[in-house]
Amino acid sequence: MVTHTFSLLWILLAQAASDPPLEVVIGQNVTLQCVAGDAFIIAVEWTRDDLGPSEYVLFYRDGHTDPTHQHSSFKGRVQLADEGLKDGNISLVLRDSRITDSGTYESRVAGGRSRRQKRSIIGGPPISTIRLKVVELQVDPGFESEGPMWWWIGLAAGLCALVCLSVGFFLVLRKIKRPFNRNSKPSVAYKAAGNVTEPLNT
Repeated sequence: MVTHTFSLLWILLAQAASDPPLEVVIGQNVTLQCVAGDAFIIAVEWTRDDLGPSEYVLFYRDGHTDPTHQHSSFKGRVQLADEGLKDGNISLVLRDSRITDSGTYESRVAGGRSRRQKRSIIGGPPISTIRLKVVELQVDPGFESEGPMWWWIGLAAGLCALVCLSVGFFLVLRKIKRPFNRNSKPSVAYKAAGNVTEPLNT
């Protein structure tokens, strides 16, 4: 019986290890999904495999998060998706993901009827094991090398066209508004149009 249980546990762990990691881009929020079932939960603990023996990602008890031994990199950045633990939902929300958040996360719960349990590392096998991989945003090398060059060429051409139009408009406007030469007399046709008024000869 013990051998059978050990073999089953080994198979489950092997399957968890073979699952592809959950991959997110730096700065994104991510939810590590986990449902504990219908058991009465008095405490929830999320840990990561590379943290110290007494450190944790999140420890939740009595309706609030206990930051006493929480790793400093997670303070103010993690919370349970449903702090009411409705339907046993103990999913972890991690905000503003960082490269250093990459690792294997495990969730555990303590059940029972008493809420007076002091904080301690919750023993037993994890309910869920999730590998998280935080990566940088990948940019297409072709777009990076060619895109900006054509962008700058287009911008320069647009600016040149705008300058030429502005200069041309200014020259035309200046020509229209240029005052008549005082030594010149307006044409007969211009006077006939009523645009020039001059005294009548008596």
